[in-house]
Amino acid sequence: MQLESIQFKHIALFHDLKIQFQYEKQPITLILGEQATGKSMLLKHTYHALTWFPARFKDLRSPGIVMPDQDITQSRLQSKIEVTLQVPAEIGSLPESTS
Repeated sequence: MQLESIQFKHIALFHDLKIQFQYEKQPITLILGEQATGKSMLLKHTYHALTWFPARFKDLRSPGIVMPDQDITQSRLQSKIEVTLQVPAEIGSLPESTS
């Protein structure tokens, strides 16, 4: 699978941030920034989102890694991480569910 994009809403410093990965043009993505600007937070929550997916794929009752409350932007009730993946044809299709 390839990670095409990831979007963070109301997570730590990020109210609405979308990162798109373009492997054809740039096979490596660098995250650069000053100290305390959220670089580690991006990696941490990307990891959270990507561990949630296989946990749910294996067993629908498994939550994967749960996001701590302190990582949700203050004054917000919830946060959201949206992940867009590309599944290679040799893997086949993933079963879809409305639940």
